[in-house]
Amino acid sequence: MVKRTNPTLWRALRAEMFIHSKGRCRICGILLGLDSMQLDHIIPLADGGKQHDKYNLQCLCSCCHISKTSKENKERRGDSLR
Repeated sequence: MVKRTNPTLWRALRAEMFIHSKGRCRICGILLGLDSMQLDHIIPLADGGKQHDKYNLQCLCSCCHISKTSKENKERRGDSLR
């Protein structure tokens, strides 16, 4: 996991992305609260994605975030997807 070096910037990005997404998960569309929303890197940092680039961020619910991250990790390792 990458340490966020600027927590003030990260909080501002979270708020901006929450407003941009209208408080909904980008994948399943469920309505989220700012506290329950998870900010996801569309292109993972491990794959060269930019950490504080708002064009590389999306709001996800925890279920979709876990599922997306698991799929990315399997693909990165070369595991077969079922």
